[in-house]
Amino acid sequence: MIVFVEVKARENNRFAEPEDFVSKAKQKLLALAAGEYIHLMNHQNEVRFDIITILFNKFGDPVIRHTEDAFWP
Repeated sequence: MIVFVEVKARENNRFAEPEDFVSKAKQKLLALAAGEYIHLMNHQNEVRFDIITILFNKFGDPVIRHTEDAFWP
C-alpha cells in the first residue's frame, strides 16, 4: 500500500479546522500527482489518501491528528 499524505498546520481553528483547507481542487492535484507516481513506479497495490493536521493549543503545544482515508479523489 502507498499512502499519500497532505499535512496542514494552523495556529488556531478560528476560521475552520486545518483539514477543511484541503479543498477539492487540492485533492484533485494530489490525485494527479499520485497517479503519475503510481504509473512511473508501476504500483499495483492499494492507495490511500490521508491528512495530518497540526493545531497549536493555547499553550503553543502542537496537537497532531491523523485521518486515514481522508478522501478519495
